[in-house]
Amino acid sequence: MYAIVEIAGTQVKVEKDKYYYTPLLEGNEGDKVEFDNVLLVDNDGKVNVGAPSINGSKVIGKILGHQKGDKVVVFKKKRRKGYKKKNGHRQEFTKVQISDILLSASKASTSKKGETLAPKKSAKSQSQDDLSKIKGIGPVFQEELNKIGYTTFNQIAKLTVKECESIAEKIDGVSVDLIKSEEWIKQAKATDLTQIKGIGPVFKEELHKLGYYNIGQIAELTTEDIESIAEKIDGISTDLVKSEEWIEQAKKLNK
Repeated sequence: MYAIVEIAGTQVKVEKDKYYYTPLLEGNEGDKVEFDNVLLVDNDGKVNVGAPSINGSKVIGKILGHQKGDKVVVFKKKRRKGYKKKNGHRQEFTKVQISDILLSASKASTSKKGETLAPKKSAKSQSQDDLSKIKGIGPVFQEELNKIGYTTFNQIAKLTVKECESIAEKIDGVSVDLIKSEEWIKQAKATDLTQIKGIGPVFKEELHKLGYYNIGQIAELTTEDIESIAEKIDGISTDLVKSEEWIEQAKKLNK
């Protein structure tokens, strides 16, 4: 029996009694953790696929410790400009042993109630987005960006050259070239669903819960997808999606 579960923004295939390295989690060695965003469960050949997650299913684990990966050195030099910059970064990980895979909420666990599944950071408010959805921003960089006031896709989408330079100075391992090469701004624009007329912060958050994170996904919505969204999100109807032309807007923005 195995499950595919989302842990701190990454999908991991897990089996009972085995251990895995995940992005940094909050908690101390020996603490129990619960992961309830289970995407798929294979129980002796009986496959249950979530839409996007399986209601009631949980993966229970135990933190074995926190570790750091190998140091990555980024060296920048501009010829004939006298410019040199050296940055180093060590990604942090958490070693987690899987103790149980629960197929329904009725199989209650004695694990620590309210254990957070997010990377080590302050509690996430309603106005914050999961910046780790942007390629190149992992849990560590997300935490550092949150500390200096960058918490939403919209803020990243509107970064100026001066702000990029300020971020590079304040966060070890981030450079202006890294932001440009990973296209943080372009990715953030493509991820901020509030650019679509008719999708405000509330609907955006509800769509995120259903697994719709970027404009490309909205552009590819089928009639079946729209009906499913209308059933699951109060205030959204198929007529609203059509009248506001979400798909047409998304296609134009996604060009």
